[in-house]
Amino acid sequence: MKNEIKILLTSDLHLGMNGVDPVVPENIRMNTFKKITALAQEHDLLLIAGDLFDSTNVSRELVEQVAGEFQSVRDQGTEIVYCPGKGELDSRGVIADFIYDLHASCLFSNPVSSDPFTVQRGKQTLHIYGIPPSPEFDLSRIKKEADDGFHLGLFHTEFNNNKSRSGFRNLNLDFYALGSNHDFKMFKVFEKIIGAFPGSPEAVTAEETGDRYVISLLLKDNEVFQIKRLTVNSIRLKKVEIDCSSYSSARALRDHLMGHASQKEIATVTLNGARNFSFGNEIDVLRSRFFDLFIIDNSRPTLESLIVSYGMEDSIRGNFYAILQEHMERQPIRDDLADNLAAALNVLTVDGLSALEDWLCAISDV
Repeated sequence: MKNEIKILLTSDLHLGMNGVDPVVPENIRMNTFKKITALAQEHDLLLIAGDLFDSTNVSRELVEQVAGEFQSVRDQGTEIVYCPGKGELDSRGVIADFIYDLHASCLFSNPVSSDPFTVQRGKQTLHIYGIPPSPEFDLSRIKKEADDGFHLGLFHTEFNNNKSRSGFRNLNLDFYALGSNHDFKMFKVFEKIIGAFPGSPEAVTAEETGDRYVISLLLKDNEVFQIKRLTVNSIRLKKVEIDCSSYSSARALRDHLMGHASQKEIATVTLNGARNFSFGNEIDVLRSRFFDLFIIDNSRPTLESLIVSYGMEDSIRGNFYAILQEHMERQPIRDDLADNLAAALNVLTVDGLSALEDWLCAISDV
């Protein structure tokens, strides 16, 4: 007879991010949700700690997709226990109607009390408590309703790890499965794990870089026998800072980045430092090696690189840089003057005369 319960915990996927420019495309987010539901079928319970959806303004098609995934999970005998998050509440704090259409095994919808949802596997009993988020919510007021089994709270709320030990003792349940924080965190008291945030399983903001997780828990003999974080994100966000002065050419910079490129990554590359080369088509070549690539150019091009970039143009700008090159060949410009001239010309060339005036005012105030 099975005397253990296997639990998968997730939160904060934020499906259906409407009206914003999501850092991860919606189809990728849905792929990650399908990974989670596939993993859930290997567990006894799928716990959702809120913000599965980004808002109450989602399409009927998306709701039906999620409901279909829920049905597949329940068809395999896995129970789904859902505590809504702030994203699933309307402006009055009421749970959106479509959440009921998903037909979770248990939806915690009562903002006043939490009657536990109980699961039995052999001799192992699990009581799950939950309440929708509200400004008055207090974890410490949720008390065990029985003496037997393991008591778990499923909540979408912040959890202050800086509380005193006496504050932790006021938390009555055996474990707190939490959502709302987008980073993975675990909480311990006297080396015993008492709670965890799985974090967002797919990045919601540009700051959520690297691997993203769900949490797998194994309960046995009324204890957390095993806890594992499982990587599930379909796309990783990466941030890279590059000092251009360390590279002799755009190709050398490209080759360095290509050595770490992946089609499963969205990379934001910030270029800093003095840059003694122009890019040409090297960035376009690099872009094909990532799922997506964003370049933030804070580098300072030298006079030489500006001449290479614009000196061959058949334009007034091109003529200016060609004349500047001839002058520099006859009489080299002192390094400190060359740096200041390059900075001014770069602002003028890229952003126009008004930006140059602003730049000159800014440096005169320093």
